[in-house]
Amino acid sequence: MTRSIYVAAPEGQTGKSVIALGLLDTLLRGVESVGVFRPLVASGRHDDILEMLLSQPGVNLGYDEAIGITYDEMRADPESALQTIVDKFGRISPRFDAIVVLGSDYADVTSPTELAFNAEIAANLNSSLVLVVSGFERGVNDIRSAAESALGEFTAHHVQTIGVIANRVEPAILDQTEEALRELTHLAVGALPADPLLIAPTLRAQFESVGATQVLGNPDLLDRESQDALVAAMTLPNVLSRLVTEATVIMPGDRSDLLPGLILAHHSGSFPQLTGVILTGGYPIPENVVKLFDGMHLDLPIGMTDQGTYTTAHDVFNTHGHFTSSPRKVETARRIFAERIDSSELIKALEVPPASVVTPLMFGYQLNELARRDRRRIVMPESSDDRILESAAILLQRGVADLILLGDPVEIKTRASAMGWVLDGVEIVNPTDPDLVDRFAQEYARVRAHKGVTVEQAREKMKDLSYFGTMMVHL
Repeated sequence: MTRSIYVAAPEGQTGKSVIALGLLDTLLRGVESVGVFRPLVASGRHDDILEMLLSQPGVNLGYDEAIGITYDEMRADPESALQTIVDKFGRISPRFDAIVVLGSDYADVTSPTELAFNAEIAANLNSSLVLVVSGFERGVNDIRSAAESALGEFTAHHVQTIGVIANRVEPAILDQTEEALRELTHLAVGALPADPLLIAPTLRAQFESVGATQVLGNPDLLDRESQDALVAAMTLPNVLSRLVTEATVIMPGDRSDLLPGLILAHHSGSFPQLTGVILTGGYPIPENVVKLFDGMHLDLPIGMTDQGTYTTAHDVFNTHGHFTSSPRKVETARRIFAERIDSSELIKALEVPPASVVTPLMFGYQLNELARRDRRRIVMPESSDDRILESAAILLQRGVADLILLGDPVEIKTRASAMGWVLDGVEIVNPTDPDLVDRFAQEYARVRAHKGVTVEQAREKMKDLSYFGTMMVHL
């Protein structure tokens, strides 16, 4: 018998697709076959979230098979629409052991009507419900109240609920939120933190929102995420003290004197890496300033808009992204779910029989989970190799280890920035640091004294990054 789990929310912008992805991953590593179904989609365009879920390894289902109806069809004939959803779901359900059903997005009709319609769908599909409530700009009591109200609606439609998850919760109140939900219900509960990356827009989207044209930098980096924005209308020292990682700097075009300092800070390795710069007012960069950049590798995208600074800042701050827009976001969503949700509790409530074999996907997940639970420090000596830098970025996204890269910090950060890899959180150690070389050489000479190794010979050994890294681990 096919089991289905319906992921629904009482309002829009809850991030329930993050929970749907986490549940899908859990099921894919635990049962033989898993499907995805989206009962209600927007009219006239493909559903990006559904396409992302269908693209996961192990999901074998076409897009048209995985959708029920559109909002237009629902408005035209609600009763017939519900029957169509049930019929389409019935066609695919025999093919799978479990199906993740993702509820609607509250994009086209009023919330009370849509909440009731989701409850009707869940009841008619005989699906178990995982309720997702938003913690965005809410305290613990407000989150609990939202969950209590929505649970009442689904209970009234005789839907079996197996879990309640609060998403986009302020990190400081995660544990209190979980406790409040446990007091509300005996069901499986959880709370996921708000992560700015998941709603971060790309620099390209910001450029488009303000009508900016790229004038300098690498166009391949326009699809990097921007997690913050800063209006730079003060002196350079004050701007530098306010820089944050992956920020877009908005700067009056006639303050081109600030631009060289920003570029140097971005490439220095001593300041956070930026995503891009937007010059306002339509003032072109003076030629003598552009000449400063001719002899350097300028990767940071710089755009120019005719809009004023206030309008540009308003438009940029109101530009948001979707977590399906990049593999990095999807991997981050996976990590957040895995770290905070006891998925085994939900699957147990769903009563899905376990798979009889260990699939490659399941094996890979188990390795990641073991690494997260027994987090170790890894020294990566060959940081001049792009494959090592890319691997470091991936390991950071998955949150499975604490990393140390050996090499020149400026060169490593510059290369990572040029390739679009984010290495914030990685410790970069310069292997030519005389204090470290002397400390490691002294220790190496001590432990190898029975072999006749002198301190001078040990210092020569420390020029080999493998020996240097080994001594870091040893000490």
